[in-house]
Amino acid sequence: MERRNRDGGCGLTGRFSIAVLIAANLLPLAGVLFWDWDWGVFLVLLLFWCENVVIGLFGIARLIVAGESESVTEGLFLPLFFLVHYGAVSAHEDYTCSAHRWRD
Repeated sequence: MERRNRDGGCGLTGRFSIAVLIAANLLPLAGVLFWDWDWGVFLVLLLFWCENVVIGLFGIARLIVAGESESVTEGLFLPLFFLVHYGAVSAHEDYTCSAHRWRD
């Protein structure tokens, strides 16, 4: 299934973005398997948590920029709603990561 741009054409930006995302997520796995990285579970979870936070911040920015509302209150409702829910999930992941750190 091909993704299409707003113009209707297939762009390389979507495919390139997916390829970079997959490569970035496979890098720690390759490091552990082939280059003897000894990061431990805590640092790997921390790495993915940081990635998650960056993706969330970009998502919030996109919601603010793409908002088509007549008032500021309506335009900020969806980003704030997303921030509360995404923040709760991120806080839970942080707690899980931190709790695991003390068990190593």
